Amino acid sequence: MLRKGGNELARNALKNMGRVTEDLIKNAKGGMKYSKNKLRWTKFPFDAAEKAMLIMDYGAKKYEWDNWRSVDVELYFDALIRHLIAHLNGEIYDKESGFTHLDHMLCNALFIVWKEECENVS
Repeated sequence: MLRKGGNELARNALKNMGRVTEDLIKNAKGGMKYSKNKLRWTKFPFDAAEKAMLIMDYGAKKYEWDNWRSVDVELYFDALIRHLIAHLNGEIYDKESGFTHLDHMLCNALFIVWKEECENVS
């Protein structure tokens, strides 16, 4: 779905977002570490990422564990949009799974990113 070069444009635009920008980090105890341009994993919302993993576990029980890799990417766009519309209409929880529509959207978005960027590597 992304146009050729889209991934590179996005990467350039977000080059330093979420990365340490200082050359040398010093703490109050005098400890030092060169960390420029390294990802700041302590800032990552792991609790939100865990929700995507719970959705994946739910899907694995419904289908098979790696079934998502074999599904056409368009179906994940469709699912993401369905969950978005339900959320915008005020429906918090998906009636079938019991998870929030936002949780489903996050998982669908991860699948889309993987399929667009990893599966289609030339």
